[in-house]
Amino acid sequence: LSGGDMASAYNILPHSCLTFYYVMKKFKWHRLILFIVSAIAILMMGSRGPVLCLGVFVIIVSILTIRLNKPYVLLGIIMLSAVFVLIPDLLDRLMDSGYALGERYGLSTRIFDKIISGNFTVSSGRNVIRQKIRYHLRQVPVVGLGLYGDRYVTEGYYAHNFFLEVYAHFGYLLGTIICVSFTFFVMRGIAYAFKAKDENAQGIALVLLCCCIKLMVSSSYLRDLFLWLLIGYIAALLRENRTTHVLG
Repeated sequence: LSGGDMASAYNILPHSCLTFYYVMKKFKWHRLILFIVSAIAILMMGSRGPVLCLGVFVIIVSILTIRLNKPYVLLGIIMLSAVFVLIPDLLDRLMDSGYALGERYGLSTRIFDKIISGNFTVSSGRNVIRQKIRYHLRQVPVVGLGLYGDRYVTEGYYAHNFFLEVYAHFGYLLGTIICVSFTFFVMRGIAYAFKAKDENAQGIALVLLCCCIKLMVSSSYLRDLFLWLLIGYIAALLRENRTTHVLG
């Protein structure tokens, strides 16, 4: 696993997100253990995208939980932060321990390599691809490069960024309309789930949304399962709103 196992990490991601969501909603030890095991598995598979998605999900759900007047969660976060402040090299020790554990059991150490070397956010190959797409897009900004046009100008590579890919395919005018409409569509669906106080709907919508964050750094909207699941689920929520009129 020295090169990482991105597909398996993304397969585990929804499970890990959902278990964390229900840990925060109603704490149970078996849920916490399942989350920790799945999170470690994602980390050990060596792909940054799933780690990013899980991290964003944990932050969002934690913030929402704190807003719902659960002070013990805020206390826990403060205590954890205090530990890292009082022991400045704790994170380095954890990274070194994770690296050693991965080496010992033949797991991927790619994440730890990049964190320790300070290159966690560096992706020079993808930057070159994006620069090439932007260059060709500037030649036809109104109509864009057409569907799969980004693959044509990069010899088979996609943009590795949702918004850039949409702009490359449809141009800046239609691309902006699509991006704004999609954002409004998703936010309205999530707003319905929260206003209807449907915790299951909230959890599923947030999980699918955070799984789609990978489209900012990897994959393509044309073939991403989570994106089309999100669109279908949000459409179902808004269809339900037609009868309940929760959003008016």
